[in-house]
Amino acid sequence: MGKLMQKINQILTYNNGFKDIFNQVERGGLILIAGNPGTGKTIMASKFIYEEIANNNGIALYVSLTESKSEFLKNLKNLGIDFEKFENERKFYYLEVITLTKKEYINDLLDQIISYAEKYNASIVVIDSISPIFQAFSNKIEVRELIHNLFYRLSKLSKRKLVITEEVPYGTQNFGFGVEEFIVDAIIYLKAFNIKGRIVRLAEIKKFRGSDLSLMDIPFRIKPIELISMPRIINYGQRTSKELIIVNLGKLKYEFYKGSQNLILVNPSICKDALTIVGMLGAIVGTPYLRTGSGKTIIRIQSHLVDDFKQNIEKCFSSLQFEKNMIEIILSNIFIIPVNITKLSMVDYFDEINEQEEKIKPSIIIDLTLDSAYSLISDKEIFSYLQLNLINRRSSNNITGIYLINGLYKDLSKFPLYFMYDNIVYVRSYKNKGLIIKPIKIRFSLLPKSKSILYADNLNVCNI
Repeated sequence: MGKLMQKINQILTYNNGFKDIFNQVERGGLILIAGNPGTGKTIMASKFIYEEIANNNGIALYVSLTESKSEFLKNLKNLGIDFEKFENERKFYYLEVITLTKKEYINDLLDQIISYAEKYNASIVVIDSISPIFQAFSNKIEVRELIHNLFYRLSKLSKRKLVITEEVPYGTQNFGFGVEEFIVDAIIYLKAFNIKGRIVRLAEIKKFRGSDLSLMDIPFRIKPIELISMPRIINYGQRTSKELIIVNLGKLKYEFYKGSQNLILVNPSICKDALTIVGMLGAIVGTPYLRTGSGKTIIRIQSHLVDDFKQNIEKCFSSLQFEKNMIEIILSNIFIIPVNITKLSMVDYFDEINEQEEKIKPSIIIDLTLDSAYSLISDKEIFSYLQLNLINRRSSNNITGIYLINGLYKDLSKFPLYFMYDNIVYVRSYKNKGLIIKPIKIRFSLLPKSKSILYADNLNVCNI
């Protein structure tokens, strides 16, 4: 757990910094974006340009040695960004350069780039990619002179932002001549991995002068409109609400604070879906505000189970001794969301969660898919990062999280971040008479500290 905890501590130091990285680059700053082919370098560079034009009223010059103007405009338009519109508004200029092979032409090219930057009064210049220029030289001394000349004149002296991309050959993590990293202000190293059949993109901050950004891998997605979508990081430790959620199940009563994050480890012999419905019934009986429609609940469940789950929950709630209109209010505030894990990458899975929560604004989240997502589409380190971000955000927004995962008691420590949840209980069958609910971790000392038995007559209230 030591190495994982060290990673978590690194994550906590971000405090949203990476989310705003595109607006942290000062005038005169030089950013290097490196990576293998297909990792998203051009899109990342385009994101810097978009932010400069849209948010800073800037003017951009894009110098491409690898892609035609028509291809660039088409690709970005497919992602929802119309750079042709910016061009018509004289905020964006594209310089298409034939790939160079002779170094005697390089100085003329650099003079041309500087001339255009001055002519258009560009506040940001992108060179995509610098690799063909470097390849025209044979030694580090010439490259260092070139870099100093270009970067000093184009960024430091003129106070322009300069973004360059550089190709990293497959099979190596080294890029260029090894001198760039000592001169630039920031290095963003892009990677793409196949994790359990899904492509996952990562951005590593290898250097960011004047920032406290940690040096680690951050998952990101290429998305329409946003171009580069990165998770928002929130510090852990926010206090939960003093308001209680009370679950009444027969003679047993379970209480926990609203905004707490609760992990329920369910023995594989027990149906998580049925347990969820019974627990929700008990919460509605025990917590009056859940009957008023003042809070929304999201239930995330695998898509092939959704129809049966909806039928059972409607059937169960109809058995309540409440007026029909109250039951309708209760059901209208429950959002059952199907999750097709087989079609999602790990980053897609978590990004979809964020989008749903921003749209619905729930007060309670019940997730029945977390263990399947971990086992089918994730690896431990990146899953831990994304899930930590998720529970921190929910805690800070006073959203109660209830996560049901299948597993044996002895296997709890294998599940990522189990030690970060406020409350953990283990549920297993009890002789054919019901269930034993065993507390493992109780942060706020509200749940029973010793195991309790939930008898079958309480479980069969819904006949499911």
